[in-house]
Amino acid sequence: MITTGDISSLTAEVFGKAWELLKPEHHLYYFGQQNLARLVTECGLEVKNVSHPGKYYSSDYLSGKVRKKFVPSPLTPVYNAFYRATKSVRLIPDSVYVNLFDIMLMIAVKP
Repeated sequence: MITTGDISSLTAEVFGKAWELLKPEHHLYYFGQQNLARLVTECGLEVKNVSHPGKYYSSDYLSGKVRKKFVPSPLTPVYNAFYRATKSVRLIPDSVYVNLFDIMLMIAVKP
């Protein structure tokens, strides 16, 4: 089982150098589905399944990402106050499932 960012995903293509998973300090190599499947096959394994799972993120984490990327600095206090107010009356869930289809899960076995 291998999981990694999918450099060939639409999300990676749209965001380009701003893609969240494009972090040289965390990844030495980047793979798309085709080149990872080729590498796995060359290592003598057979690809059984490829999927693109999402995951749950806390609303605080997502709010921070939104604020950092889209909210101009002068509006940060207003954004923070609005976020806290809507969260305190439970208009925002504690966590949200997000799938940008840019994380690849590949399952391979010995033939």
